[in-house]
Amino acid sequence: MTSCLNLGSVWGRHVAGGVIGNLQPESNVSNCVNTGFVRTIYPMGASGGIVGLSGFSSQAPINKINNCINTGVVVGDDGLTGCIVGDGNITITNCWWDKQMCPLIE
Repeated sequence: MTSCLNLGSVWGRHVAGGVIGNLQPESNVSNCVNTGFVRTIYPMGASGGIVGLSGFSSQAPINKINNCINTGVVVGDDGLTGCIVGDGNITITNCWWDKQMCPLIE
């Protein structure tokens, strides 16, 4: 997926991502932007500014995300919430997030 933009709020029960909720194996995301609010409502939900969950199985190939930006607020369960990616097997390169809106450590 490339060159995507989300301006709205995203709410999910178990998984929520500003651009993609659940990124399937062997996928790449590039040049995408999220400015919206992202939140999962159930405990242990994965929330991410760009991708909520990536490559759920440890056997899945590692996905890639690059040149993406998140300026939105991301809310979810502590170990499964990230300003770019909530949880999963993924390589992140050249991505940026607004540390005032999303103060989480990536």
